[in-house]
Amino acid sequence: MNNIKIRKFEKKDAKEFHEIYSNPNVTKTMGSGRVWEFTVEQAEIYIERTNEAWNTQGYGIFAIEKIDTRKVIGMCGFMPFRKTDVELLYSIGEPYWGNGYTFEACEAALSFAKQHYDWKNLYAYAYPENVASIRIMQKLGFEFVAAQEHYGIDMPVYELDFEAYTVF
Repeated sequence: MNNIKIRKFEKKDAKEFHEIYSNPNVTKTMGSGRVWEFTVEQAEIYIERTNEAWNTQGYGIFAIEKIDTRKVIGMCGFMPFRKTDVELLYSIGEPYWGNGYTFEACEAALSFAKQHYDWKNLYAYAYPENVASIRIMQKLGFEFVAAQEHYGIDMPVYELDFEAYTVF
């Protein structure tokens, strides 16, 4: 492993972020599933807001950077879920699918969280057809708890007993 690292986003990442998330194959299984139609300048604003969340919530989203190219290839991190809980979220650019980078980034994010937060549980959900994402959740130790409606679709919700989670 050690192919990627996670770090906070920087303004200079906006062009690569825009490139990744302008791809409908990437965004079709994220959030509402709509194509993200935005400019590089809007990507800069998104990055600013993402970084502000670290200050207001105490946690947030990391950039996934490929070590050998120093290129941002995706994102991974934490956001509020159902008002009182925390969600692990992740996505990666299409050229990097199937290489284990997302799993590696999630492990790094969970390791960071284990050192900094006393969360009881973490949650993650995915579109039912996003089998690769569901496999990542399962490999990380998340267990299926229920199907819940998100964006008008019943999506499988997974839970991780974060108190018992062991960093490998």
